[in-house]
Amino acid sequence: MSELVGDLQADKKYYQTNIALAASSLAAKTTALAAQLATAAASQAPMASTQG
Repeated sequence: MSELVGDLQADKKYYQTNIALAASSLAAKTTALAAQLATAAASQAPMASTQG
């Protein structure tokens, strides 16, 4: 029985680590997407200084 409990605890740590890594990856990709959207928006906006 104690072996089963040990296995479950090891599995729990494994899954928690993978969830943390996935969350970190998602945050990095979300930040990259926001930067790309900002760049795209800036390239589409009319330049006020060139019109006049």
